Amino acid sequence: MEKKFSLTVKEKSRDENGKIVIKLKTIERNLARPTIRIIVSQLCAFLSHAVEERVIEINPAVKLGKFYRQAKVMHEEIQPLTHAEVPVFLEAAWANFPEYYPLFLCAIHTGLRSGELAGLQWGDIDFNGKFLVVRRNFTRGRIEKTKTDQIRRVDLSDVLLQELQALKRRRQAEYLEEGKNEIPEWVFLTRGRRLKDGERDEGQQLEMYNVKNRYFLKTLEKAKLRRIRFHDLRHTFASLLIQNGESLAYVKDQLGHSSIKMTVDVYGHLVPGANRAAVNKLPGLLTVRAAQKDLNNFTADALENLRLPVIANCQAS
Repeated sequence: MEKKFSLTVKEKSRDENGKIVIKLKTIERNLARPTIRIIVSQLCAFLSHAVEERVIEINPAVKLGKFYRQAKVMHEEIQPLTHAEVPVFLEAAWANFPEYYPLFLCAIHTGLRSGELAGLQWGDIDFNGKFLVVRRNFTRGRIEKTKTDQIRRVDLSDVLLQELQALKRRRQAEYLEEGKNEIPEWVFLTRGRRLKDGERDEGQQLEMYNVKNRYFLKTLEKAKLRRIRFHDLRHTFASLLIQNGESLAYVKDQLGHSSIKMTVDVYGHLVPGANRAAVNKLPGLLTVRAAQKDLNNFTADALENLRLPVIANCQAS
């Protein structure tokens, strides 16, 4: 039995007079197995506490594990940008929203989740070692652990490293002009609200929902690219690494997947030539004949080599 959840979204359209009309639409989606596991686990823990406090006698959620076992394994459809589309996207970001260009570049060159990008601090970046450490996730105004509760190290490209260094220098210069010696600990900040005198106030920590809708989707439109999700920048990072010949084990470590199985399930089909190379190793009739020919040649050569010394010895005697 499939488990579903309902999501109410707003849809904007225009009527015959050109006025904007907002309609509420309910979307039903199937729950993935990990989602069910998390829900059941949290519910079971809550009710177990109620049993300990003698509010209830038994925990009715103990047997809900069957819903997790019955759930289908679902994999999201990925729509990564291609190698040719990435510079088009980044050029549009630089031209239209330059303050968010470092964020988009970081997303494509590290594969960090949106909450991990928002939670990135300057202290997490090792400019000498050329890597950053993912320690936290910032979402819905809260700082939390990463999705897998693991801290991981992600390598930095030279291009991204230079951009982050330049971003830090610009921010330090801006704050020095205002008489401030220290900059905020967060790497990526909002643009700040525009004030009456035309200036902007200090940027705050990113709310990724606003970034996605106000800047990311508009950048795609400016670049005349298809509409994708912000999370597909993470898939872009992984797919480009695989196409460049990197191993799935390395991609797993960079993405912070809990197991190599997840990496293989999502990206295994992108390994260039892997399937064709495998099937080309399968034996066929021509393979058998070639092997038999090699064996016959080897046997004839071997016999000839064995006879030569004998004949020579007989002649010598």
